[in-house]
Amino acid sequence: TSSMTKVEKAAWQSYMAMKYGITLDNAPYLSPTADTLWHHERDAEYYHRIVAVGVDSLHEWSASASVSYENASLLLLCPDSLHEGEYILLGDNNMDEIWSSAPNGYDYLMRSWRLRSYLQGSGRCSLVWTPSVSVASPDSVWLEVCDSLDNPVGCIGVDSIVGDSSWFFTLSSLLPLQSIAIRTTHSV
Repeated sequence: TSSMTKVEKAAWQSYMAMKYGITLDNAPYLSPTADTLWHHERDAEYYHRIVAVGVDSLHEWSASASVSYENASLLLLCPDSLHEGEYILLGDNNMDEIWSSAPNGYDYLMRSWRLRSYLQGSGRCSLVWTPSVSVASPDSVWLEVCDSLDNPVGCIGVDSIVGDSSWFFTLSSLLPLQSIAIRTTHSV
């Protein structure tokens, strides 16, 4: 690694962090072409438990599933094949995984996520939520998705539930940047 440039070292470090589900300490995630995928200052609020799927032939890395080894409750899956240089990254706001009542009548999980995608065309991904918090009404869990300006763009219902312990959702139309919150009509 001593013959690598600074950018090559940063891209290698990013690749290793994405591959093994470990969040970097105050460093940007860079692609091999030096594109900033996730930044410790710009994405500071969501710089926790970062996971990624993508394709990087330079490092011979292709991942279609990613989970953080840092006690994350959200697994990122990509059911479609990604092309060279395409990535989807997800990080959370480091809040506790507890329910909080909102004025609109829903209860929201305090932990929320930011999802950033680098795709050549449209794409989709799946999220699997395995909470550490109780869910009073398993059929009333939804993902609330907002754009980069926090404007609501939709609510996504659950695709399936496995044993009242894992909720599967599909985001069928990814924006370059979006935020994700989990809501329910009844919390414990």
